[in-house]
Amino acid sequence: MSIHNITQKIKTFSNTPLAKDIYILLIIFLVGTTSFGLGRLSARESQDSVKIDYSAVPDLLIKPGSTKASGSSAGGVQKAVSSGSGAFVASKRGKKYYATDCAAAKSLSDANKIYFTTEADAENAGYQKSTSC
Repeated sequence: MSIHNITQKIKTFSNTPLAKDIYILLIIFLVGTTSFGLGRLSARESQDSVKIDYSAVPDLLIKPGSTKASGSSAGGVQKAVSSGSGAFVASKRGKKYYATDCAAAKSLSDANKIYFTTEADAENAGYQKSTSC
């Protein structure tokens, strides 16, 4: 048999309903096997527990459950407040601060918002002014 004859037989077989059923079963098998493998891989990696280190949080930031920041207000820096009374807002998890009327500030999660009365307070807390507003 020549290569040309073999390719002709493959082409004619691939047009039959049996070949289409085999292709569908093959796809289902490959998707299932891949999904199982990815699931096992993710289970293996998630065995390490995640620990959060709060020691790196600046004193001006609000700890969960409190209404005012802990620590002193040295150097005339006012403390961050959790109520929406400040003119500037930042996220506990971010590095930028925004004006409260900025569109980017409105996208911050309420649970993570920290308010500052002045730009200096936000910068002294380690935040940088956002360039998007």
